[in-house]
Amino acid sequence: MKRLTDILNKKVVTYSGEDLGKIIDVLFDCRKLNVIGYIITKRRGILNRYYFVTPKQINIVSDVIIISNLDKNLNKIKYKLLRKLSLAERLGNSVFSKNTSYLGSLKDIIFDEYTGEIKALCVTNGILNDLINGRNIILVDKDTKFKSKFIIVNDDIRILNKASINKILR
Repeated sequence: MKRLTDILNKKVVTYSGEDLGKIIDVLFDCRKLNVIGYIITKRRGILNRYYFVTPKQINIVSDVIIISNLDKNLNKIKYKLLRKLSLAERLGNSVFSKNTSYLGSLKDIIFDEYTGEIKALCVTNGILNDLINGRNIILVDKDTKFKSKFIIVNDDIRILNKASINKILR
């Protein structure tokens, strides 16, 4: 399992060691709740070039990401269209349950790096609450809906946090 914030701005290289740039975005399908690709940027002089890489082409090692080859050269116009599928743009969105109770603000997303399936959402209720109780981790199911400015999760969700995990371990 990988966190979104661990993947963003990571260095990307080929198997031969050539530096390709860094990951600036992760794209996902909001219906299937799967990661469909990564956007890599490479600076060429003044301009940035954008590349699309599928999860099958990527191998995540501790501090670098190794890919086999680049799939498509995206211009800036296509990348702006793909921002609707961006996971990085979703950070900071409000998370609600189906009965409209506010659960917090989205701070991170946990997903499987091999299959691309989104497994959990890390939600915060503020800095002070994070220090005392830790961040809430909400497990994602098929009833989770990603809207443009907010996320709706099922009412009978499992919320895990530092306090509840400590009670289980005792």
